[in-house]
Amino acid sequence: ILLLNRYNSLFEKSNMPVVAKSRQLPASYYDATSKINPVIEAFNKEYEEFKTFVITKAQTPLKDNDVFARSSNRLFKLWTSYGERLPKEFFVKRLMELADLLIGLQEYDVALWQCYEKYLAFHEISLEDSDLVSLEALKARELFNNTVEDEPLVRALVGRCICRFYILVRTDNTLQSSHTVKRATELLVHLRTLSQICLPVERSCWLLFNITIYIYTISRHLMKHGYSQVAVEYLLWAGAVMECNIPLLSIRYLPWRSTLYAAVCQAYVDLKNPQHAEMYAKRALQKIEELNELEASSSSAGDVSTVPIFRAATLKVGITVFLKQLHDAKKRQRMAPNRPGRSKTLKDISGLAWPRTSTEKALNEMFDGSAAQFLAVLEVVNYPNKRTAFTSPAVPETDEVWTEVFNELFFAGAEIIAGGGGMLKLATQHTGIDGIRTSTRSLMDMASLGEDGVTLESVIQFTKLAYCNEQWETFIGIIDPLLPYLENTAKQAEDQALALKWRSEAQNLRVISGLEKLNFSAKKYRRFIQLQQESLASIEKEGGDMPSNWQLNKQAAASRKPETIDDWLAFSAVLLTCVDMPVQSLDRDVIVDSCLYLWSKCKTVFMKIQTGSSDTSTYIKALQKVDQPQKMLQLMVDVQRVMLWVEMSLVDPLTMGDICLKLAYALELGATRSNPLLRPWNMRSWSGLSIMEYAVQNLNQGLLDIARHKDANLAPNQWRVLADMTWMKHLEKDDSQEEPQSLDMRMNTINDVHVELLFVYHRLCIRLAHLRKSHDDRLAKESTYKKKDNVLSEQEHIAEFEKVVRPNPFSTVMFLLARGYMLHLGNLNPGRIASLLDEALFLLDSIKKEEEEIYEKNVLCLEGKKTKNVPPAPIIMKRSSTYMTLRPAPFEPSEEKVSWYRIFAKQITGPDVKVRFNDNLLPGTGLEVPVISQQVPEFTVSGLIPGEKYVFAFGAYTSDGTLIGNHIGESTKPIVAFQPLPVLTAYAFLAQVACQTSQYRVARQAFQHLWNHLVLPLEKPDLSVYCISTQDQDFSINLYKVDAETVHRSSPVFQRLFLINLFTSVDVAVRDGALYSNMICDNGPPYNRQIKRLKECEKLLVAIELSGMLNDAPLAFQAIVQAYGLIVPMIQSKLPSAPIVQILLRVHAVLTELPVNIRTRKQQTINDSIAHMVACITFHTARLLRLWKQKPLAREINSSGRKVLTTVDKTPQPAIQDSPRSGAQSDRSSQRGDEEKPEGSVDGDAEDREKNEEGGEEDKNGGADDSAEVVEQPPAQDSLKPTDAKKPAVTAPPPPAKKGKVVISDELKALQANMLRLSRNIQASDELYGNEDPAVLHAYVASLPAKAAFKEISKFKKKPSFLQFLVQVVNKGIHEGNAAAAVDWCEDAFSWLTKRQEQLDPKKRKKGRDTETVLASQMDPDRKYGAAVTEFTGGQPGGEESAAAAAAGV
Repeated sequence: ILLLNRYNSLFEKSNMPVVAKSRQLPASYYDATSKINPVIEAFNKEYEEFKTFVITKAQTPLKDNDVFARSSNRLFKLWTSYGERLPKEFFVKRLMELADLLIGLQEYDVALWQCYEKYLAFHEISLEDSDLVSLEALKARELFNNTVEDEPLVRALVGRCICRFYILVRTDNTLQSSHTVKRATELLVHLRTLSQICLPVERSCWLLFNITIYIYTISRHLMKHGYSQVAVEYLLWAGAVMECNIPLLSIRYLPWRSTLYAAVCQAYVDLKNPQHAEMYAKRALQKIEELNELEASSSSAGDVSTVPIFRAATLKVGITVFLKQLHDAKKRQRMAPNRPGRSKTLKDISGLAWPRTSTEKALNEMFDGSAAQFLAVLEVVNYPNKRTAFTSPAVPETDEVWTEVFNELFFAGAEIIAGGGGMLKLATQHTGIDGIRTSTRSLMDMASLGEDGVTLESVIQFTKLAYCNEQWETFIGIIDPLLPYLENTAKQAEDQALALKWRSEAQNLRVISGLEKLNFSAKKYRRFIQLQQESLASIEKEGGDMPSNWQLNKQAAASRKPETIDDWLAFSAVLLTCVDMPVQSLDRDVIVDSCLYLWSKCKTVFMKIQTGSSDTSTYIKALQKVDQPQKMLQLMVDVQRVMLWVEMSLVDPLTMGDICLKLAYALELGATRSNPLLRPWNMRSWSGLSIMEYAVQNLNQGLLDIARHKDANLAPNQWRVLADMTWMKHLEKDDSQEEPQSLDMRMNTINDVHVELLFVYHRLCIRLAHLRKSHDDRLAKESTYKKKDNVLSEQEHIAEFEKVVRPNPFSTVMFLLARGYMLHLGNLNPGRIASLLDEALFLLDSIKKEEEEIYEKNVLCLEGKKTKNVPPAPIIMKRSSTYMTLRPAPFEPSEEKVSWYRIFAKQITGPDVKVRFNDNLLPGTGLEVPVISQQVPEFTVSGLIPGEKYVFAFGAYTSDGTLIGNHIGESTKPIVAFQPLPVLTAYAFLAQVACQTSQYRVARQAFQHLWNHLVLPLEKPDLSVYCISTQDQDFSINLYKVDAETVHRSSPVFQRLFLINLFTSVDVAVRDGALYSNMICDNGPPYNRQIKRLKECEKLLVAIELSGMLNDAPLAFQAIVQAYGLIVPMIQSKLPSAPIVQILLRVHAVLTELPVNIRTRKQQTINDSIAHMVACITFHTARLLRLWKQKPLAREINSSGRKVLTTVDKTPQPAIQDSPRSGAQSDRSSQRGDEEKPEGSVDGDAEDREKNEEGGEEDKNGGADDSAEVVEQPPAQDSLKPTDAKKPAVTAPPPPAKKGKVVISDELKALQANMLRLSRNIQASDELYGNEDPAVLHAYVASLPAKAAFKEISKFKKKPSFLQFLVQVVNKGIHEGNAAAAVDWCEDAFSWLTKRQEQLDPKKRKKGRDTETVLASQMDPDRKYGAAVTEFTGGQPGGEESAAAAAAGV
């Protein structure tokens, strides 16, 4: 050991950087007149050697054992050795030249830290980001003189900005993190401020030009990923800068200026603001025209070479106003008075000469050559942010003008591709791709020269746009000849990169063509049928025969058969051909949308897969009902393979996790079961071992992809990316760094899915070990000679997997859980299962402590500043599976000042955990980063292996390169390269596995962590208030509350796991305490067992509340059933207990809100049990409430229970509505109860019994015993059904129930009898007559049902407060669920008010009648209707008649 330490110390000294010697002479020491300066010559030699080295390094890939920061180290030694010895101007010149070279070689880190920051440090300039926010803040530093001398400093600051941008997007190229967008915006602000410094200096035009290039580069990257709103401001500024500097207004910079103009217009179009885009484009065209006039009026002769420049500039900007001109011209044409009655269709004019339409005429007028015309068409029809796979018309079909414009644009584009347009005017054949040119120039170059023809790239883009905008004729006419042309072009290409490009484009078009076959849009087939009919008519007219393929198309279009599994498999086969190609070369959006389309087809089949359940019968039954289940499984296999290849997790990690879980479960069953229906179509002949290996490999790839997504979305300075502290409610953190709850919930959902994937992965690995052992045993038996030494046991196979996961404690926990679960399935060694779960529980507790320690050290920074001789251990800023971001801890040496930091890192492979100087092989290590204005730099170390442990340390240097303390600083504790995963979710899985394996002690301990997290503690009583009670021993239920804020931040996956474990814990408590529903005596002291039952009901009330937050009705119904099973013995004993009523009230309230399909089942026995449960809950609650003088609430409970029973008692078959007569009779019997019954009928007997019961209701118990008799002695079966008076109901047998009839159970009959008695009491004793005082009517109406209340308030129509009473009753009816009746009441009242208003209005009052008489006739029911009788007497001369009229009520 001593020799090893001595060797390491010597090795460290040999690898220490070269320290600058103070005795080295500067360049000024030598004679200035001498042509050769030894210092400069030595510097130039090493300088050229370094340039050669970095150029060679950029062309040669980095080896595995090569030092990553070799170029940074060499440059650091070069500057340290010669920086202070060289002349200042010479040194700055070399520094800037080398910085430009490094940026060109993409060595952004070296250029930033060793060149630009070195320049600022050399001049002792310290600028913070806040100094570059505005011009005033920058001028306050007094660093600029508004002269040419400012150029080097501005150049360094501009270079620093662009290097920071490239370093920023290197880790997040797609801008998925909001932090990346924020930092990019800050860099744009810095560049704008620096351009303001250069504007007054005319000679700094080249620097302004470079600044506009960098602004455009950053802005275009933002626009590419949907941040045009951020970029448009800075693009406008870049264009203004080009116009404010006179040298930049020359024709030399016109192409770049027009590019900025076009970028601004495109940004406005992206923001759906075409008005601003058109205004800016017109202004830009005016500027270009002014420059053209100035050039033409110059004294020199006109230069022919400037014509393409002006043409290209005009074309870039003029396309923006072209579409608006087309629309206005088409609108004027349609509004013309001499417009012909019937315009010709595009099909009619397809054979005419160019230009054929008004759009083509406009193209000829504005653009020269078919290349420019096609470019204009391409830019106009290319709508921003529109995905190719999502087909829709370019504009709504209701807008005829825009629809006609776009149809003509695609019509013109197809003609140009066929060879027409431009100077050729007419294509020889109006279909095909004869207009494609093989020139290497771009379409813009061809358009600027006024040439004819189009490029292959533009035709491919036009084809995709035709599909996206549902231009089916154009798409089909181009795609058929284009695919063979692309294949031939790829074969003939000599350049491999160009050949790959054409093959990739051909593959993209094949995918789009496959999507087109599955796209059954109505517009597409309607147009197909129309074309087939027109073609058939024309061919028959000429006497020819219809082509066979057109006949097939017509038949296919007419039939429009739905898609089949074979069609989906054919399309998935096309997608699988993309897997062999690089994903960067293909259109990723099209592939992703195609995968999502296929996943939507097979998703519904596999929705019943429960990955955490050991019951596979549900999934197998569901799969057997599917048509061709093997092909459906194969479709899911193909979709997942393509998703893994296209890195779907970067787009939608939840979908990726869902399909990985479902497929892993399906393949697990297929590998372990002999049923051929459980295996995919292409895996029918595979062995179980091969299927399991495929499942493990794909699941591992899915885990890596989800980890990559999480790495790309890391935000700095957030506690969640460093440690999992979600289990701690009261956490000290910076609120300014917190994100919205929706983002928290999404990230927590991804983490929980990641944990579930990890558990399933380890379970499959253990199954794979078992299958490998079986495979090895079978091979050993079949072979002629046995080599037992080469055959591994199952334990050895499992040990190999365990060796891989051991460095990661969280993965170890998941492995232990999976191991215990698999041992339980094999009924093996219960003692081993208990030890595994105990170890998992211990590891989880230790992980919590480690995460808390990481949080306190790296987020809270509790240790403070250190004054040691070496730097303390680094502080972690970001923690992921592939990289980590660190910064030095506060360090203040006693004698020296820190100017540079250098980071070292190593992987832990043994007992040595100390970092040394040679540990700089990882990317990001070994870089020397300066300390600027006391700002602590950040270091990113990448290239980490997920799941492995690493240690880090810093070395501090002075300005001359001297290592402070003569050795590097303290090392961190070993850190796992793994993003923190939620410990609470792991506790949930531990509790679930412990319950499945009957390890209830571990399950209780794990579940207690979940309970403490989601459930609020009980409020402590106020000690300042004293209550003296004689019932100290009475039990009161604890109504726990769910922590709403915690629930909103947690994921639905975790919430469901909590509910499952809660139900399981209640089941375990019922099993241990024998708290079954049929145990009335509970085999012991009744009070203690009752307390235990109520304690478990407290948990179930929490489950009901959380189910409501999840909007999961089945889970809520399950909690209700379990709670009823616990308290049903106490209900049977008729215990008048307040806690029981509290539970029943909550249960009853949730029951009334559950959907009908949850309360009904296909089996009639289950329906009967549910009805019995609802009736018992309703009756017992109402009985106790009436006993406690809460009669209004008891009536409400009875009414709502009756409604629930009505829905439960309906048969699941489609019910036939009852006749209006029977329904009316039923309503009258339930509300009034005063119908006349035939003598001897069952209803009459029931009424007599009810009257007798009502007579004895004035006893001391308040009628509780009488109401109990209703349940104990229910009425006859037909007591509440409307019967016919002509049929004797007693002697005749009950008629058979018709199909679809509502079958009324005994429970509903009992409740209806109770409601009948209550309604009779109300109407017999409290009936109103309309003369009562309206002041007391509010309380009376509130105690009545809605229908009865409306009947009573109808008697008060003459009163001024009638509308107030009506609103109260209508509101009450809506809350009771009688919305239809409430509408009828409102319409009736509105009709009555309308008639009254007409009579009160003097203008509408009828002559000859008194208004009060009319109102009185309408108010009085006896005078509302009447009849007049007239008597004619004959025999008198002149026909005299006498009349007598009498009014009689009808």
